[in-house]
Amino acid sequence: MTFSHSHSGAPTLRRSVTPVAWPPPRDSTGGRIGGMSKPTSIKTSEDVRDRLRVLAEERGTTITELLEELASRELTQAEREERAAEAARELGIEYSEQVRQAGQDAWAQIRAHQGGAAA
Repeated sequence: MTFSHSHSGAPTLRRSVTPVAWPPPRDSTGGRIGGMSKPTSIKTSEDVRDRLRVLAEERGTTITELLEELASRELTQAEREERAAEAARELGIEYSEQVRQAGQDAWAQIRAHQGGAAA
């Protein structure tokens, strides 16, 4: 769900975005459906690679499966917007630009108090 401004300056809601299932379903052989089982590589530092290895070993999994799990937990901007709009509807609140901004500001404050990146 995205917002734009009309000629009058009022925020207008554009079409909803359909969330994509992540991770994609597996076929009967355990590979990703749609040809997504082709291996690829990600460039990173040795320190990050070593940390991923330790984290995977501690969880009894592989680095690949660990990365899939981490990626599946993180929402895209479109998914965050859709969930915020759903929550506003459930609360009976119109999801306006002001409500969206207030929500982003609140989460930035929460992250700042948790020691995470603000924004």
